[in-house]
Amino acid sequence: SLVDGWVSLGRLYRDQGRMADALVAFREANARRPQDPFLVSRLANALISAQQPAEAEQHLLVAQEKHPDNPLIVYAMARVMESTGRLAEAETLFARALELDPLSAPSHVRLAALALRRGDLDAAAAQLEAAQRLDPNAAEASLFMGQLLERRNQIEMAAQAYRNELAQSPNSLPAAIALSRLEGRRGHYVEQEQVLRNAIRTNPRSPGPYLMLAMTFLQREERYPEAVELALLALGQGPQGRELQLNYLLLADLYNRLGDTEREHEYAQLGKSMSAGEGQGQ
Repeated sequence: SLVDGWVSLGRLYRDQGRMADALVAFREANARRPQDPFLVSRLANALISAQQPAEAEQHLLVAQEKHPDNPLIVYAMARVMESTGRLAEAETLFARALELDPLSAPSHVRLAALALRRGDLDAAAAQLEAAQRLDPNAAEASLFMGQLLERRNQIEMAAQAYRNELAQSPNSLPAAIALSRLEGRRGHYVEQEQVLRNAIRTNPRSPGPYLMLAMTFLQREERYPEAVELALLALGQGPQGRELQLNYLLLADLYNRLGDTEREHEYAQLGKSMSAGEGQGQ
């Protein structure tokens, strides 16, 4: 059906890291069956990924009136709570989703993520083990296992966990950034660059990997012209907020190293103006 086609297209775009296109596809599917809890949950998850949790919450509140005990709706609402910092409510709802669907590996994964945030490593480990028993390839389970192992100072095992996540989800920016950081800490600079180059290839519209690779060159005091090119490419992807400010300040620092005082001043002023704007808004 046409709805199934839009859902399949949304999944394809999501897996390719094209979140804006995925959101359009899920909107089209939901518009054709607005009361379908599966489609509402898919749209809500896409909105959360697009950093639009308020709209996701509105769709879910309407859906809850007709489907108060649907595990997909409960899970999606828990994600809204998590993404907006309402962590106690999120944990309650993820636990409720698990009661409604005991085979929900994603609910275990999100409970593990919350346990990591509050520093309860044993609880996180138990939830991740439960998730991987239900689904050895549960999305983000290896990512959070990597974070858990890293906090336990099991660095090589953490790096392997991040590699496992990237093998399952090649466009996972959190796994790529975490693995690149570990490779840099261990002095594995060739591997670090390769991880970030792959992240750029799989997420060409995201500023993050361009910025990270530019910063690694700056920190190693090498390849400044290439770092400038990367930072300008990041700027072209439309970073927002603190990421945009970082982009400006990084360019100012790089142009300083290259002796280009005019461009250094230009980007330094842009970065400082954002700091001033934040201060006025507080």
